Amino acid sequence: MHKRSKTEKVLHTILTVLAILFFFIPIFWLISTSFKYGRDAFAIPPQWLFFDFTFKNYVEVLQTTKSGLYLKNSLIITAGTTFL
Repeated sequence: MHKRSKTEKVLHTILTVLAILFFFIPIFWLISTSFKYGRDAFAIPPQWLFFDFTFKNYVEVLQTTKSGLYLKNSLIITAGTTFL
């Protein structure tokens, strides 16, 4: 069995953390932007953590689309596929 040196372990840890950040930051940005007002979503410089929190975007989507119907259809297809 190959034993890693301390340098290899540190390098492996650093690369792992960078890879996690590389994939996590866009997901965090997507979710946090969905809770922002338009002015905060397009602010320069971007506001990562401290912004006016709102559910307005979600309420608007639920009121202006047939998302309830789409969710019901998805659940029916998922349940049907699961039981097959």
